This record gives sequence, structure tokens and C-alpha cells, in this order.
Amino acid sequence: MADAPPTRCANCEEVVAARYCPACGQDIVPRKQSVWELTSGLSSNLVGADSRTWRSIFPLLFRPGWLTEQNLAGRWRSYLPPVRLYLFFSLLCFLVLSLTQDPLEGQDISFSAPGNLENNQDEDFRPFPEGSLFGAWFNDPIEQRARHLAEADPEEVGRALLAEFFNALPTFLLLLPPLFALCCKLLYLFSGRWFFEHFIFGLHFYSFVFAQVSLAALIPWTWWSLIVALWIPLYAYKAMRRIYRQSRPWTVIKTLGLLLAHLPLTALVLAITFVYAFFQV
Repeated sequence: MADAPPTRCANCEEVVAARYCPACGQDIVPRKQSVWELTSGLSSNLVGADSRTWRSIFPLLFRPGWLTEQNLAGRWRSYLPPVRLYLFFSLLCFLVLSLTQDPLEGQDISFSAPGNLENNQDEDFRPFPEGSLFGAWFNDPIEQRARHLAEADPEEVGRALLAEFFNALPTFLLLLPPLFALCCKLLYLFSGRWFFEHFIFGLHFYSFVFAQVSLAALIPWTWWSLIVALWIPLYAYKAMRRIYRQSRPWTVIKTLGLLLAHLPLTALVLAITFVYAFFQV
């Protein structure tokens, strides 16, 4: 015979007469799950295996800006939350890339320290000008780290550095949607829209981008990659036209401005990721 459920909630110690705690809502039946139940529960919580999934994914991929428009209009209960969509497609993207691509395979990767460090000379390695803000903050730790890495095997350090970079990349890419939203806020400064509205658009846009990168990795044909490369800016234009409702010429100009402004910001995120990996190796 199965044990009777406890009469007090293990989470908040409230006396419970039914299966769920009236104070915190926790299920009082002890949860002993298999690995399959745990992973299936995680995917269900992340995506939500109900009609909202299909109501969200199809327009996200084929109706640029429509899903953002529905969210901003207050019709959000029928669709997956933007953050959940972003997390799902970003995780899917990196899972697909890990299964189909190996950036370390067949590469001659080595870390080359500056010559004065490699030859064990006593000269300083100061990448930033002395007296500058960056020099005051970063020159000493960078030099110490470079001297330490110069003593190790160059190929081993290079592989470890690249592996650490790709391990950290999914986390640092979380910076892209708010940076995208900041660019939209500046482009539509007098539109009366709040930052979080641009942020919702950024989450949906990057969910779409991750989905397209996943498809490009699964279909390694040059012509398909070309279609994806052309479809992403066209998608941004059509989405901005639907959401912000400006004229076609203004939307074209602002789409180009958004993409051009976002390129250096993306490069900055990648540089920050590399610096983080440099100090983690």
C-alpha cells in the first residue's frame, strides 16, 4: 500500500488537507521522477506542448512582426511568452550546431603570445595606452594572464580558449535582445513606445534568427544559406513595417540603420565573450 501523503507542506509547513498546498501551491505528494520524466517535464515547461506552441511558432517564422503585434495589443495569453520562445530557439540552435558542427575539427589552433613574452623577456605587455581608463583597468591582469598562458603548450591553450569561448557564447548572447531593443528605441525615439515593447520585438527577432541558423545548419547547402542570409534582413524590414507602421522608404532606411548599428554591438558582445574565455582558460 502506498504511503499516505504528508499532512504538512514540505515547502512552507502549512497544514494541508488536499493534494496541493493552499498557501504556496506545491504538490505535497513526494516527487520521485525518472530521468525521462524530468527531461520531458523540462521541455514541456520550456515550450508548453499545447496549442499555444503552434499558434506561436508558425507566425514567428512566416508572418514577420505579427506575433509582436499581438503581444503589444494585449493578446498574449494565446501565445508562448517571448522569453520562453527565445530560450527555446536559442537552446535548439546551439544543440543543432553542437551536433552538426565542430569548430575544432581539422583546425590548426594555437595561442601565440606576444613575442616579448614568448621569449621570456622582461618587457611589459601593455595592450592599452598607459594613463587611459582601459589601461588602468586591464593592462595588469591581461599581462599576467598572457605570461601565464605563454608558459603552456600553444595548441592546447588555443583549443581550450576556443572551447571556453563557445561554452560561454550562449550566455553572452543574452545581451543581444536588449541591445537590439536599445537600437530600436533610438530609431523610434518619438514613437511613444516603451523600451519593453522594443525588447519584445528583439526577443521575437532573435528567436527567428536562431531558428534560421538551425535550419541552415541542418541543410548545409550554399543556396539555402544564401536564402537565409537574404531572408533575415527582409524579415526585419517586414516586421518593422508592421509594428511601427511607417512609410516604406523610412522603414527601409531604419532597417538598414538598425542592422548596421547592431553589427558593431554584436562584435562587441563577441569580444566580451572572448575576453571572458581568455581569463577562464
